[in-house]
Amino acid sequence: MVLPSLISISRVGEAGAEIISRISHGTRVAAGTVEPRTAGARWEVIIDPGRCKGCGICVAACPMGNLRLSEGVNSLGYHYVEWKYEGEVGPCTGCAACYWVCPEYSILEVVRSGGEGT
Repeated sequence: MVLPSLISISRVGEAGAEIISRISHGTRVAAGTVEPRTAGARWEVIIDPGRCKGCGICVAACPMGNLRLSEGVNSLGYHYVEWKYEGEVGPCTGCAACYWVCPEYSILEVVRSGGEGT
């Protein structure tokens, strides 16, 4: 997949620019390199599927593999991003890498939804 070269750097800042740099050079952010924001917290990623254009940048940026492109399409005709708490590598750490790299602002927020198991 070829990723767009123009992303709003003003939104992502320095840390996001590093993630974008890793993604655009074909590497995935290594699992375990992002520390959980609060130990024992359970995080939830709020997505607006109607805005998503299915570019896959957030999917590549997620260190735990919690995001994937859906089989269905949104009203714009794109396969939108879906989130699940348990990813390919482990549970969501609340790192917000997906939020910072989304060029369409489809990732609305990453919120703490309670303690473990809630």
